[in-house]
Amino acid sequence: NVRDLPNGVVATVHGSDAYQVRLYDTDGELDGECDCPYGEQGNFCKHCVAVGLRLLRRSSIPGAASIGSTSPAAGAVDVHGFLGTLDHAELVELVWAQVNQDPALYQQMLLRAITGAETVDLSLLARQVENLAVDWLQYGEEAAYAEGADAVVAALSELLPEHAEQVRPLLQRALELLAQTAGRSEDHCGAALASAAETWDVFLAACDEAPPDPADLGLWFATFRLTGVDVLDMTVSDVGDLLGTVGLDAYWNALEGARAADPGNWTVRSLREEMIEAIGDVDALVACYAEDLSTPDRYVRIARLLREDERPAEAVEWLERGRAATGGFEHRAGPLVDLLIELYTEAGRTDDVLTLRWERFRADGTVGSYQRLREFILATDPQRWPQRREEA
Repeated sequence: NVRDLPNGVVATVHGSDAYQVRLYDTDGELDGECDCPYGEQGNFCKHCVAVGLRLLRRSSIPGAASIGSTSPAAGAVDVHGFLGTLDHAELVELVWAQVNQDPALYQQMLLRAITGAETVDLSLLARQVENLAVDWLQYGEEAAYAEGADAVVAALSELLPEHAEQVRPLLQRALELLAQTAGRSEDHCGAALASAAETWDVFLAACDEAPPDPADLGLWFATFRLTGVDVLDMTVSDVGDLLGTVGLDAYWNALEGARAADPGNWTVRSLREEMIEAIGDVDALVACYAEDLSTPDRYVRIARLLREDERPAEAVEWLERGRAATGGFEHRAGPLVDLLIELYTEAGRTDDVLTLRWERFRADGTVGSYQRLREFILATDPQRWPQRREEA
């Protein structure tokens, strides 16, 4: 199923699924694209090869060599030049006929007509935003969906800065729908998330031109991050200046409300920690981390924070608590013990380091822990090694 384009061909190739392939000329070199998983990583896949083989077979047929070629020497028709000979009315009808058959082209023309009008009808753009809602996105539909989303966002962006206040809520709605779509696809649609990232940038630009109510923004931002697919590269710091004290209070209160409703929610805890980190309150962050001490890495996180704040004694206390809570030297406690050894070493607590090294060796009995024990004793008190060696 090979169809010609001005600089190449497009074809449907049936493998484990139906894939769209495009081969084209890039400065005299063959290049290709395919929407299969391997092709979407930028590779010239076997489906591209299949189309190339079909073209080679076609070129061997007398009279078929010039099909799809753009070289005048090969006898190609100058379609671009031909279009220049048509009058305006004929061109309009030609484009309109194609628009009636091609939803993507229709959307492109519609958006240009809306944004180019003397008076912009934002209700029409709102309808285009609502069209981003899906119940489910099948594999292979992601690219077309993202192209449509990008076109809508680009149209909204064109209305800045003049219509920033009216466009801002449309961008918020677009973000919500794109985040929903990312979770309603075969592979958590990366294409939708890329569109959402672009939408976020345009939204921030609209906010710069027409700042929203801080409390409303804080509440919306919290709700979006709690209910959306929170994998975008966004943090509360991105909107810190827009929120101010009033907006940050609204954001925090929304998170606290979500925490009260679901104390064990990981997303809520992560967002609360992020906000406290942005504020820079170490004690409050320690308290937040301490709300969940279910794993050794939580103690390590607290200790590293205190160490960075030049409070090593408190860091040691937390690590010792964590070691007692783990009840041994299980594999997950490795980073905790390593950090505790570092802090003991910095504090000159050689005997405590030896105790930890010895207990770790007794617990796992590996060559690695034996070697680390040996290296430490030989470096600090080599006369003790013969006795310890026999014990080991």
